[in-house]
Amino acid sequence: MSEKPAEVPAKKVPDVAKVGDHHSGENQQGAGLQHEAAKVLSSQGGNEAHKAAQANDGAGASHDVTIVENGKPVAKGGTADGAVDHKPAHKAAEHHVVHKEAHKPASAEAIVAEKSGGQAGTDSQPKPDASGASSSEGKPLEIVDKTAEYADKFKDAAEVEAKAKEKADAPPKITVSLKDNSGEPAERKEPHYVVKRDGKVEMHGDPVKLGAKDVRVEVEREPGEVNPSAEQQAATDKLVAQVNADLQKAFPDQADKVVLDDQGDVVSRKTEQATGLKPPAEQSKLSPETRESVDQTKRLHRSGGVDMPRAATEGMGSFETRDVPRQKGETDKVAAGKEAWAGLFKPDKDHPYETVRKTPEGEHRVGRYGFNGNQLESWLSSLTPEMIDKLIAEGKLPKSFANPEFLAKFKEFAAKLKNGEQPTPAEMKQFLPKEAQETIAGKLLDDMNKATGDNAGMSAAGLVSGKTADTMDQTFMTSPEAQELSRAGKTLFDVATQRQLIEGDGSKLGRLPEGDRRELVEKALEIAGQPVTDANIRAVNTIVQHESSWNPGVTNNWDINAQRGIPSQGLMQTIPPTFNAHKDRSGQVEAAGHSNTIKDPLANLVAGIKYSEHRYGSLQNVPGVRSMAQGGGYKPY
Repeated sequence: MSEKPAEVPAKKVPDVAKVGDHHSGENQQGAGLQHEAAKVLSSQGGNEAHKAAQANDGAGASHDVTIVENGKPVAKGGTADGAVDHKPAHKAAEHHVVHKEAHKPASAEAIVAEKSGGQAGTDSQPKPDASGASSSEGKPLEIVDKTAEYADKFKDAAEVEAKAKEKADAPPKITVSLKDNSGEPAERKEPHYVVKRDGKVEMHGDPVKLGAKDVRVEVEREPGEVNPSAEQQAATDKLVAQVNADLQKAFPDQADKVVLDDQGDVVSRKTEQATGLKPPAEQSKLSPETRESVDQTKRLHRSGGVDMPRAATEGMGSFETRDVPRQKGETDKVAAGKEAWAGLFKPDKDHPYETVRKTPEGEHRVGRYGFNGNQLESWLSSLTPEMIDKLIAEGKLPKSFANPEFLAKFKEFAAKLKNGEQPTPAEMKQFLPKEAQETIAGKLLDDMNKATGDNAGMSAAGLVSGKTADTMDQTFMTSPEAQELSRAGKTLFDVATQRQLIEGDGSKLGRLPEGDRRELVEKALEIAGQPVTDANIRAVNTIVQHESSWNPGVTNNWDINAQRGIPSQGLMQTIPPTFNAHKDRSGQVEAAGHSNTIKDPLANLVAGIKYSEHRYGSLQNVPGVRSMAQGGGYKPY
């Protein structure tokens, strides 16, 4: 018999917004600017610092669940008098959050805390907003019931779900996707839940009443936005935990088999682990880090363009972990291919070249690229003594590789990996110094490109899967797992290629521009109606230096949006819809002798400055600028 939970002091019931008011902050200029200022540039970008904060906020803090109907809360995750309800988490589904009569569901965080063996609220570190205050601390999961409005969208759902249930072997599933802004015709099923940009949730179809076995969650975004906001990620964590409990109740025989198809890396890893959610079949053999990388690249798909792509993709892949200069003869294609491979593996951020990781299948992978024993053996066997001497002379291998005894020990090291043994830090330092890892990766990649016909995505997919050129075959390349990895690898390859076009190395970031550049920024600020201060001039220079390296002709050609005619362009890298919405309409750009077009330096700066003010409240609140002001790098956080 379970012990009775300890009594907990009564908790104040928080205020609840009315139905229809979830956009009110955006419709009021003052409040809207403060709201936008708290957001990040295309939001999180998937960087590790955010990931930790997101995980803690999503699964550690204690929150309520509030259902709003006709402007009034009709269901909360607490008792009528405000005392916390302590029903066991496994019974949470008995009190489904969308019933319109009053009831007492367990909070989503209680579910996460119980399954993780922890206590809700003990390690919450919610993300601060622009003012330094927490953006999600203490906020309930607020669900606005709009099922009546969307009833027609689900009129055939019962029949569809009935057929789905006939497939007894198909596990329950939660699909989380980002809104499709591509404008392309596509078959779209109405989501059961929509997570708004401010973190509030709309329920369009009640999955419990519909008997849904595949619950769809859509995360709202506007064209040009890539990443979800911190509020959306926190709300999605809570929602997914609650939906998981509902599915476990509805399908008890498959309670431990609920699948999470997270098509954008929105749900924190902590929530995934605490709820016991399973990855889709095509990702079941991937490490958590590789799954994260694959899902992050999906944010770029069907986004409707990418504003400020350098910042939007910061944190994706593993671009920041290479600290060895390009080697002699290393082409742009090879460098980009390496980034695609490393990006899929996603090594430890702080010590990438010392990474030792065990895969779900029990195999150890090592280094920045995640080599396995077969790959190291294949590389060494392809070298002749003359080739080794040349690599040593070029500084690509240490002199120890010329020693036959060392090479024999290297073979033993590779065999140790093949046998599933974990290498020691001393062995990593001895056999795989940084320069050697870059040399090994370059040779394996070159061979793999020949095997795949220079298919950058498939080469990265094969290498991160532990394949060599000799072991690649059609069975692997046509598998769902390889196709999933290949799409992500191609995206990372294209991002790396685009970054190579930006000539600046970041050394001028944060400085005041001089001469013509300063005059141009001053004029743009004046036309945009912003104060011409050193702080604003420095902020604009920071953005431009990082996004385009002051090259007004730069066009983002690395993703599908470019093929649809909406690539980000110009000094501040805006997409055409964003430029058109914020370009100068006073005639001052033309009066200054410029054309009011997206690649005109002055016109692009004006539009970019106005966009930044509209979205973040000020240039100082643009996440890259704010991060650098606090001693960090130019990246979303």
